[in-house]
Amino acid sequence: MDQLDQIKSPNITTYSSVGGIVGFRQLRLEFGEKRRPFAERLGINVGTLGRIERGEQAYTDDILFRLSKALYCQPSFIILAIDRSVSFLKDKGWEIVAQLEDNEVDSLLVNCEAFFKERAENDDSLFIKNGESRVPVLLSQNPPPSLRYATGDID
Repeated sequence: MDQLDQIKSPNITTYSSVGGIVGFRQLRLEFGEKRRPFAERLGINVGTLGRIERGEQAYTDDILFRLSKALYCQPSFIILAIDRSVSFLKDKGWEIVAQLEDNEVDSLLVNCEAFFKERAENDDSLFIKNGESRVPVLLSQNPPPSLRYATGDID
């Protein structure tokens, strides 16, 4: 049985997962950063960054401040992008929980991992578009393509 077959509720995820995908992985990719150098810029272990991006570990306030410093923005921009993403998912009928039960699989992580694997990290489809220009997730009112893919909004 693969992970998709194990999903109890097809639309369930955690706040940590949304934060890891939008606040860390999506932003890292938008800035064209590989995981190891980005972790070094944040002053954290590359394994820690990987666990945060996969929603396996919650990020701390300290790491959020380090992220905002590395991206030259206020922490509130990152929090707002995550909050907009949570609202988008809830509007799509997703359940956002603090922690999954042992028998539950985080379907957002499964779907987003498929999205990121399907597209090269430098692929333009990773970005929010406004005409011909890219709009950073921090400045956009739209959810990132990874979440739109996970919810079936885009192929």
